Amino acid sequence: MLLSLEATDDIGNEYVDWGGAYGATPDGTHTRGTISAQPALAPKACEIHVRLTFLRNGKEHPCHLMLRTSATTA
Repeated sequence: MLLSLEATDDIGNEYVDWGGAYGATPDGTHTRGTISAQPALAPKACEIHVRLTFLRNGKEHPCHLMLRTSATTA
């Protein structure tokens, strides 16, 4: 199992996988470690659109999320 992350925010910044998740647990149900991205979230970003892609047995399983931040629109 492999996990990757791609993200963009509502002001045009892109965030890339910075690693951290690695290998499957012995039962194959999840990866070890954590997933992270860089750069840090822009202070003025109100929303971030995240795509997590799980690769398992040669098949991609994408998951799309939209997260709101504590920033406010002016």
